[in-house]
Amino acid sequence: MTVRFLESFQHYTTLAQLASKWGSGVPVGSIGNTYPRWTGANYYIPQNASIQRTLDNQATWVVGFALRYISTGGSVTLLDFLDGTSSQVFLRINADNTLSFVRGSTVLGTTSFSLISGTWYYIEAKVTINNTTGVCEVRVNGDTKLSLTSQNTRQSANNYANIVKFGSFNNTPQWGLTDIYIADGNAAQTYLGDIRVKCLFPSGAGATTQWTPSAGSNYQNVDESTPNDDTDYNLSSVAGQIDTYAMDNLAANDTPLAVQWIARLRKDDAGTRTIRRVLRSGGANYEGSNVNVSDTYNYYTEVLETDPATGVAWTNSGVNAVEAGIKLQA
Repeated sequence: MTVRFLESFQHYTTLAQLASKWGSGVPVGSIGNTYPRWTGANYYIPQNASIQRTLDNQATWVVGFALRYISTGGSVTLLDFLDGTSSQVFLRINADNTLSFVRGSTVLGTTSFSLISGTWYYIEAKVTINNTTGVCEVRVNGDTKLSLTSQNTRQSANNYANIVKFGSFNNTPQWGLTDIYIADGNAAQTYLGDIRVKCLFPSGAGATTQWTPSAGSNYQNVDESTPNDDTDYNLSSVAGQIDTYAMDNLAANDTPLAVQWIARLRKDDAGTRTIRRVLRSGGANYEGSNVNVSDTYNYYTEVLETDPATGVAWTNSGVNAVEAGIKLQA
């Protein structure tokens, strides 16, 4: 599998900021930490809403997430896999707190396991969209609770899904979501397991400082855990200019599975502006693909499962030594 998207809810506090990362409409709810999964960690509390991530066409998707479950007393769609606006197959929590995979109005299978209200769980779901050889699996805290093969998991005319959607959730009570990963099925590995998504922030100047700061040092304009957008920022209009920043460290016992580069950007004039992701590892800069920036602030992300300096899996020391940054390409 290839990791495509990660979410910790640690680098913003408003629903508009959430929407600008997920690329969907502004949902209802809040970002809270009253009942955190980890000490001081944030999570999203959906309320009569949904969030979704638009991806590409893939037959197989694997999604993991931490859920603080509150009993609803009714059936609620938890996780939906869509082809455009058409739901292919979805994972539902039933009135008796069991889990079911459903296509349209057809229940494909139901767990004998029941969730307990007020409890954090780590849930992983794998689906393969096919009208005859479809697959649906769900794991809870690493244990397989339901595994279905040779299913019809296709509701549209296509054997793929391109949107992963959480919800819709009912108005009361409120649930909590965090530590989300979305991966495709393009490798033998099928699950990451119970993970924690950590957000690391700039902590010092990097090897290259070429953008113009609005005030102070460049890294100090991008080190906020909650973005302040135009309050302070770094600016460039010169193609080829690069800014990189030293980053916070992982804890000594953390084993990294993937790194997601995140930048929050906008352009302030007419015309096209193109940026590239920069990760500095092993004394060299590694650039990503071209990305066109919009007029309003949005998050831009890119996931790397291997250290570009070594070509193999990230190590704790490798992540701690990396600098993250940005290049104005054109």
